[in-house]
Amino acid sequence: MKSQSRIIKILGIVFAIIISSNTIAATINVPGDHATIQAAINASTNGDIVLIQPGTYYEHINFNGKAITVGSLFLTTEDESYISTTIINGSGSGRCVAFTSGETSTSELTGLTITNGGAYYGAGIYCQGTSPTLSYLEILNNHGDAGDSYGGGLCCMDNGATPTCTNLTFTGNDANEGGAVYCHNNAHATFSDCVFTNNTSSHGGAMQISYSSPEIDHSLFYENDSPFGGAVYVYNYSTPEFINCTFSDNTSTYGGAFYLTSLQGQPTITNCILFNNVCSYNLEIFVNSSVYPPIVTYTDVEGASGETWFGTGCLDTDPLFADASNDDYTLTESSPCIDAGDPASPPDEDGSIADQGAYPYLILFSADFFADNTQVCLGSTVQFTDASVGTPTSWNWTFEGGTPPTSTDENPSVTYNSIGEFDVTLEVSDSEHNSTIVKIDYILVSVTPDQASTPQGPTEVCGGGEYDYSTTAVTGATYYEWLVDPVDAGTISGSGINVIFNAAAGWSGDYTISVRAANQCGEGAWSESIACTLFLNSDVYELNDGGNYCEGGDGIEITQDGSDVGINYELFYEGVTTGTIVAGTGDDLSYGFFFNPGNYTAVGSSGSCVEDMLGASFIVVDNLPELATTPSGSTSVCGSTTTDYTCEPIVGADTIYWTLTPTEAGTFIGNGENISIVWNTDYSGLASLTTQGHNTCGFGDESDALEINCSLTPTPEITGLALVCDNENADYEVGDIAGSTYDWIVTGGDIIDGAGTNFITVLWGDAGASTVELTQTLENCIGTSEVFDVTIDDCTGFEEINDNVTVIYPNPASDFITIKNTKVVNFEIHNMIGALVLQGNTKDNTSVDISSLENGIYVIVITSDSDINVQKIIID
Repeated sequence: MKSQSRIIKILGIVFAIIISSNTIAATINVPGDHATIQAAINASTNGDIVLIQPGTYYEHINFNGKAITVGSLFLTTEDESYISTTIINGSGSGRCVAFTSGETSTSELTGLTITNGGAYYGAGIYCQGTSPTLSYLEILNNHGDAGDSYGGGLCCMDNGATPTCTNLTFTGNDANEGGAVYCHNNAHATFSDCVFTNNTSSHGGAMQISYSSPEIDHSLFYENDSPFGGAVYVYNYSTPEFINCTFSDNTSTYGGAFYLTSLQGQPTITNCILFNNVCSYNLEIFVNSSVYPPIVTYTDVEGASGETWFGTGCLDTDPLFADASNDDYTLTESSPCIDAGDPASPPDEDGSIADQGAYPYLILFSADFFADNTQVCLGSTVQFTDASVGTPTSWNWTFEGGTPPTSTDENPSVTYNSIGEFDVTLEVSDSEHNSTIVKIDYILVSVTPDQASTPQGPTEVCGGGEYDYSTTAVTGATYYEWLVDPVDAGTISGSGINVIFNAAAGWSGDYTISVRAANQCGEGAWSESIACTLFLNSDVYELNDGGNYCEGGDGIEITQDGSDVGINYELFYEGVTTGTIVAGTGDDLSYGFFFNPGNYTAVGSSGSCVEDMLGASFIVVDNLPELATTPSGSTSVCGSTTTDYTCEPIVGADTIYWTLTPTEAGTFIGNGENISIVWNTDYSGLASLTTQGHNTCGFGDESDALEINCSLTPTPEITGLALVCDNENADYEVGDIAGSTYDWIVTGGDIIDGAGTNFITVLWGDAGASTVELTQTLENCIGTSEVFDVTIDDCTGFEEINDNVTVIYPNPASDFITIKNTKVVNFEIHNMIGALVLQGNTKDNTSVDISSLENGIYVIVITSDSDINVQKIIID
């Protein structure tokens, strides 16, 4: 790092010892008590000090919310050499220091070098919603991860991330956003006496600020680099303050020092120097928002004198740095930036007015004085007081025109017996220094002034106006008293030879103005008066805004929010009188209704005085929307589907209305120029679709209709046997719709009859699980059935058992069936989808009540110790 000449203010280090009823804060030494810094932190309690010996510590430390102080021997010695020899090294991966557990200002990090961190957010130090105290740190060569990284040296994120940063040096850090520092989302950090150098980024070489308002004072930004903001990039609702900062030798494409964009907030730059930064567009500050420009005052900005934001006290000149080529940005004795800061700012350390830039020019020994009165009457005595900087031991005064003419007193008194303006000289010295100051014409000695001359100015004026009056200067006068008679005519602003007469509104008549000269010794005689006349003039009232009306309507009434009695008000259209003149009543007034589109203005006149009324009424004539164009989209649709339709923009329309005829054909989704129609499942036939524009004047002509052919979408439902025997035939069908085609899919069997129709016969194969499916197509509308599951049973020995063992009768049956069997058997009755509806056991001739079952075809399964019998029964 290049050397930087700067004043480091070390005010001392105070250790806070926190004492409770049974605990005393401790000092934990590293590596004496613990080998690593993190181990020492883990072992600490609030109020403890973690004191680190010189060396390099390859760690990634986290304060874990503790209110402790972590630092090098700089803490106890104030020896700055310990800062560079006590190092936390992040090993190139992972951030070096993290504050992520609500740390406040009582969590302190000081006197260390933070280097070689690597992370997405805050490679060196990361503060998320926390406010630690950071001081006397070298934050060196930390690198954000490849890609969208933030804050190579320090990242302050989220509400409450307001660390206090003093005497920090950021060198050689880089990240994609904010090479050294990134402040985001209400991270209102403070930076004081900091240095930013050789940091790089895509946006903000040293610093990027987003949705935050940090404060940066007495800090130096030099030799940083970024395409957007060589030093600082500010955007998005941010209002940072930069006070007494120096920006020099930074490089950029857009904004050598600052790049400001998408603001919605105004950065403040006060008492700063922006000089010799390199930018492709020769702009120290690149402003990408005319609505929220920066507030720049009392700042030296190279080449900026023509900018709209170049504010009060700004300079455009060479600041005359001591030796910028060797990184010495202090001011030389002849710098124009000395005492050029905001006079309301705190003074510099030598008591002088604030300088511009980070490093003020301090005068350690300088003559100065003041008097208790610098404007006195003949024969008066003046008390002088030494105000020299330093500690003089001798004083040599010279008083032009005074008695005594010289003095060696520290604070002498002098009498003036001659009229005039007189110099005062003071020379002070001590054992090492001499300094002299001469204040030219410092003391003014006067007598009572002579009579002033008659005022000059207009003799006819209008009420409410401002008019200039003047008189000739009188020798010895320091101010002038002006008199208006009568006082109701108006008031005088000013006390010099040139003043402004503020004529009263609502009053008329003759008045006079006179003046007299005065000083600390008294007032001269009143001058001769100037005679004048004040005429009535209207106050300024405001016209309404006008408005819109529909062609053929009643027009727009133009009104005014007040009027004065004795004033006539005339209305103009596009600068030409309308011929409408209305007498003022003291209340609101109306000019009537008007139809011509354009701009209407008004004036009030009393004959001698004319006053423009405020604002203008603008009339706009609206028309009905133009003819809508025919919608575009599909003209052949299927029920239960959704189809998109569009129309061209309708000139003059605020709203587009769509109409579907008949309404039961479908339902609209959306609005505007693009809609969708969900077609109803049960509608078929022709439908028509039209559009129509609407505005405040009504509906425009309806478009030609788009004719749409709507077809039903089939919803086939398969019926048939769900439980069958292997190698048997079974029938399956769906409802027949004329014009349909039928595509059957059968697994586990073969279609032996009816393929392509709504009724098929299937020869089932071996036992197992099988399915029947159907796709039905009607006029390009396709419907698919649910899968119909079929169980194929092997029905082993059915014929033998049926013939020789078991007899079921009657079949068909209605109330009872009889099962004839010589063995004890169990029976189950299933419906055609396989559900069990009745079960029991029998022997010999057993009657079974089936009256609870609905009419239909059922399967009865009869089992004994060695046989299974499956038969169909019909209940009717």
